[in-house]
Amino acid sequence: MKVNSQQGFSLIELAVGSLITLIAATAVMTGVSSTRSTLKSLYIHERAYEELTNYTNFWKGKVGVSGWSGDANWITSDPSVTLIFGEKPTTAQVLRKIEKMSSDHPFPHYTIKTKIIWDDMSTGNAEKSMIYEVQQIKYVE
Repeated sequence: MKVNSQQGFSLIELAVGSLITLIAATAVMTGVSSTRSTLKSLYIHERAYEELTNYTNFWKGKVGVSGWSGDANWITSDPSVTLIFGEKPTTAQVLRKIEKMSSDHPFPHYTIKTKIIWDDMSTGNAEKSMIYEVQQIKYVE
C-alpha cells in the first residue's frame, strides 16, 4: 500500500505561524518600549535627587557660615539645572526657602527647604517635584 506524503506546509499553516510570530514580536517590542521609558524616568528622578542634594548642601554651608537675613519665601532666581543632555535635554528649576527658627535657641537655627521641579516627558509631560528639608545651625566663632 502506498501512502501519499505531502512535503512542506500549507498556506494556512504558514499564515497561522506568521500571525503567532507577529503577535509575539509585538508583545516583546511593547515591553521593551515600556521598560525603556520607565528606566529613563528613573534615571531622571535619580539625577534630580543628586542635583537637589548638592543644591541643599550648598545652602547648608552658606547658611552655616554666614546665617540668613533674606526673604523667607520660595526663591526661584537660581539658574535651572540640566538633568539629561542630548537631543531633548531635560532641565529642572531649583528653589529654596530659608527661615530662621524661633529665637529661644542659644545659636541661630534655620530651616532650609529646597525643591526641584522638572517635566517628565516619559510619563506624558507630567510635572514632577521633590522637596528636601534640613535644619542648620549657624557656626559661631
